[in-house]
Amino acid sequence: MLTNETYSNVAGTARHAVSGSTGFALGHYPDDPIFPGVMSLNLMQHLAEGLASHLTGHERRAKGIKRVSYLSPVRPGDVLHIACDAPRVGKDSARAVIKSRLHVGERLVAKSDFLFDLS
Repeated sequence: MLTNETYSNVAGTARHAVSGSTGFALGHYPDDPIFPGVMSLNLMQHLAEGLASHLTGHERRAKGIKRVSYLSPVRPGDVLHIACDAPRVGKDSARAVIKSRLHVGERLVAKSDFLFDLS
């Protein structure tokens, strides 16, 4: 799924190489394959949950999505760079919004804000 996952005290980063041999490429717009938006959202959520877990010291799952935007298509062969940040999340926080961004090179392709209940 994700590779090179790293976390700091306010951010997380990871990568994902989009293969042309996975099921989506064979059936999702067969003549013009596009990486499904739900799969992009799943990658961003996975990294956001990893960051929330890292920051609080407990396993955390997103409780909701505040917003999601798909800005540009992702195609087989693209390497996705996922980044998220949570500048005010800590062990004493009750709620948090973790912002995630998905890039292919310099091109922003998707973004989302995930909601967490940390109590």
